[in-house]
Amino acid sequence: MEMILITRIFAVLLSGMLAFLLCNTSPIQAQTLNKDIEKMRARVSKLGTGEKARVEITLRDKARVKGHISQTSTDTFTMIDKETGQSRTISYQDVATVNGPGLSKQTKIIIWSSVAAGVGIALFVVRGAFCDGC
Repeated sequence: MEMILITRIFAVLLSGMLAFLLCNTSPIQAQTLNKDIEKMRARVSKLGTGEKARVEITLRDKARVKGHISQTSTDTFTMIDKETGQSRTISYQDVATVNGPGLSKQTKIIIWSSVAAGVGIALFVVRGAFCDGC
């Protein structure tokens, strides 16, 4: 009898904790989604519109679209597809990443670090060739 009572209390507590967790995760997910949407909107706005606003968009469904941005609004932006020339309206909510022209900051850091390491190694090797007792 005592074991059944403990089991019931445990089940009620577990159900209560599960309900609490399910009710509290929605606002957190909504805030994260809103922050992501704002980041995408800021990135697209920074790139601008027109032929020079070339981008590669990765959507949340893993589809990729290359082209340029022709128009922006508060909830969507319009892209002209590079291959077909057709316009496509994309919601900021559907965008996973926005890649503009040129190299990313991370890529530039890697390149310059490699160049610096190469110069350092070259100087070390050359120093040994020209300096007998150094």
